[in-house]
Amino acid sequence: MSGFRCTGIWPYSPDVFGENDFAPAYATDRPEPTTLTSSADSSTLHQGSTTLHQGSSTLHQGSSTLHQGSSTLHQGSSTLHQGSSFLSSPGLLLSHHQRSSTLHQGSSSLHQGSSSLHQRSSTLHQGSSSLHQGSSSLHQGSTTLHQD
Repeated sequence: MSGFRCTGIWPYSPDVFGENDFAPAYATDRPEPTTLTSSADSSTLHQGSTTLHQGSSTLHQGSSTLHQGSSTLHQGSSTLHQGSSFLSSPGLLLSHHQRSSTLHQGSSSLHQGSSSLHQRSSTLHQGSSSLHQGSSSLHQGSTTLHQD
């Protein structure tokens, strides 16, 4: 009775608390963990790490291709710039034949540059496709590992 008086629950009434209120409770309500066999764990881990390795290899190839494509893209844009600079140079006071010849050379440079840019953009597209495949493989591998 004195315990109820100290806690402020006074006057004591046996109807307020029942026997179930003082019954011991479980330590946790978590379900029992399921145990997996170690061979299943190692098989899943091996499969996931293999997929991750393949994905990282594909990513490396794709980034290498992207690097090659971007460097040649830079070369193509330099060629385009040279051609346009050549065409717009202020000292082109030449004969009609010389001007048309110069114009032809400049347009040839521009055509070469645009062809180079087109080839390089195709290379960049291939590289980005490889990167996409690699990231998909990495995602699959990490999902497999996460499922453990």
